[in-house]
Amino acid sequence: MKSTDNIPAMRRIWKKCFEADTEFLNLFFGKGPNLCKTYFRQEGNDIASSLSVFPVQYNGHSGGYVYGVCTAPEYRGHSYAVTLLRKAEEDCMHNLGMDFFLLRPASESLFNYYKKQGYSLSIHRGRFCTQLPQIPEQVHFSPITGTDLYFLRKKYYAKTVGIFEWEINTCGYILDYIAYCHGKAAAIHSTAVEKETTYFLGYPSADNPQTIICEETGILPDGSNLNTITSAIRLLYPSAINAIINNPYLEQNEDFLLSKCLNENFSIDGNPLFSFTME
Repeated sequence: MKSTDNIPAMRRIWKKCFEADTEFLNLFFGKGPNLCKTYFRQEGNDIASSLSVFPVQYNGHSGGYVYGVCTAPEYRGHSYAVTLLRKAEEDCMHNLGMDFFLLRPASESLFNYYKKQGYSLSIHRGRFCTQLPQIPEQVHFSPITGTDLYFLRKKYYAKTVGIFEWEINTCGYILDYIAYCHGKAAAIHSTAVEKETTYFLGYPSADNPQTIICEETGILPDGSNLNTITSAIRLLYPSAINAIINNPYLEQNEDFLLSKCLNENFSIDGNPLFSFTME
């Protein structure tokens, strides 16, 4: 029921179900199988349905992020994905000690679909659009690694809003995905008196390259380093005009994730930082 060996067949079903180009397929199937568990239902030589589970932590509890749920068009209508999801939940709970599952519905209609499968806890995020400064504050940049990202996320959010904590190798994969989206990831070193170091993960909007989607950055609770961040975005993308920034300290105004607790003695509080860019 689970394997990371049948990659050619997995590539075929992803090609059928997702708008996935060769570059993305090479990225995921080159690195993803070592970072997650993949479950599939096979019909003859075909994979009829599949999903993957990335390990994630929350407040010392193990959980899983459900990713890439798909059923080939010719096998739909038989609840294969639901059956597969149940088996993944059981396996990860009993054999890996996971207390919760997360997933990010790819469309509005799928929120109701997954809520019917027991994913009843909604996790939200705050977003806002801001104009980038014409004369940016001068900042310095340095590249970040997966290890850097792991510790920067903890520095900014572990003691405030909380985080869904990725493994270090998955943080490295997230940076690879940002690069696939023609984006940038960098530590930002302010030249201001406070010498604050923050970070940025983002990419140009596919619909409007002058808008930068900032998936994650290290924002202070009082927003005092926001000008440093917007200045950095303007310097990284000189032709950009505005940015859409995810800020976990804002009022949570966007449905983002659904969660299901596998352990009745466990619960998720609030809207912890997530910021994985893939459904």
